[in-house]
Amino acid sequence: MLLHQPRYSIFDRTPETGGLLDPADDDGFGLVVYSPLAQGLLTDKYLDTIPAGARAQNSTFLSPDAITEEYRQRARALNKIAAEGGQSLAQLALQWVLRKPQVTSAILGASSPAQLGHNVQALDFPPLTAEEIALIDGV
Repeated sequence: MLLHQPRYSIFDRTPETGGLLDPADDDGFGLVVYSPLAQGLLTDKYLDTIPAGARAQNSTFLSPDAITEEYRQRARALNKIAAEGGQSLAQLALQWVLRKPQVTSAILGASSPAQLGHNVQALDFPPLTAEEIALIDGV
């Protein structure tokens, strides 16, 4: 069995735009994606401010400069789509990456068992509809 481990999220679609999904189908390998929550940007953590002790304050992978007003507008729009489906932004983002049959798994980073449990609950929601995917793509 072969697999590839790319970064993939609503905010980083390189596996799609870089043409990785077709060879995965053609050659029969799967993608185990990492950073499906874009280092926390696809959670509700940074919608209004950078909380004290948050990753964005001391991470080499996420800078406070990434948390712009444009990001907040996009994240708030995605959060609204998630809320309309009865789920959190993180759960929506996880559902979004897992919707592709080429994605066999997503690597999650959680800071607590409760956060991990919350994220795993994304699997309990019905698949995203074509309308929901179009709304997400519009953001």
